[in-house]
Amino acid sequence: MASKPRLIASQPNPAGSVAQVMADILAPGRGRVEIAALYAAYSKACAARGKRPVAASDFPAALAALCNTLKIKIEATDTGVYLLKVKLLAAAASARA
Repeated sequence: MASKPRLIASQPNPAGSVAQVMADILAPGRGRVEIAALYAAYSKACAARGKRPVAASDFPAALAALCNTLKIKIEATDTGVYLLKVKLLAAAASARA
């Protein structure tokens, strides 16, 4: 007798959507947020949701695509790469500490 087909998840621990997580931890503001701080907050938010973060090497491209769609400006300086006119929400900022 043949066994019944089973539904198999392609990834047992899926990555957290950059767009969905950013919607929860980032808001319009007057300041700027450094991409490393943003990745740290994103990673903490993913962990809180039981998801894994996308790889740090893949995060800038995913974030750049999102920023392009939302018209968020990105500035590269000698001290880092920043998203302009945004802020981390209080819960995300405290999660960094």
